[in-house]
Amino acid sequence: MLAMKIESPTFTEDDYHEVIGGYFERERRHLIERLRAIAEKTVDLAAQLDGNDPSAGDDWNATETLAHVATTAQFFGWVVHEVTRGHDIAARMLDLMRLRDPLIVDMVQQSPRTLAQQVRESIDRTVAFLEDVPYDRFRTTIEFAGRALSAEDFTRVSLVHHLEDHLEQMHGAMEDRTPR
Repeated sequence: MLAMKIESPTFTEDDYHEVIGGYFERERRHLIERLRAIAEKTVDLAAQLDGNDPSAGDDWNATETLAHVATTAQFFGWVVHEVTRGHDIAARMLDLMRLRDPLIVDMVQQSPRTLAQQVRESIDRTVAFLEDVPYDRFRTTIEFAGRALSAEDFTRVSLVHHLEDHLEQMHGAMEDRTPR
């Protein structure tokens, strides 16, 4: 019969923190990979856009969505940075979020390639920051909208998931305008 090493009797809190820390770091790397993929996909999609015609209905067209993505990437990159520094920006966030749509109206006048470059630059800044920020600071929280949210939460939800959803929206808007 084979003897199996039992680690539980000597397992300490430090051992636990080392194991969990490895998982946290792997998750951070995964979020960074997804952010980089968003930047690449944005550039690819923007290369297929040729104009800034306003949307016809209630839904944004691909260029309007791209302008929103550019604004969102910059805004939530700032949020992540500020939260990791322990700044309580919750009250300012709501005010700034209300200013996004008027800003998008101005941004949509730029070429899709320019907007995609802005997305790439915002994501590159955020990624560079995420690669260096100590993980404990990445887990710093603020109270926002009735929840305790960390910089990691904002990265995962407000940047990665949110922008991935908008890339799908852009892709769908582009398919809708393709002649059949």
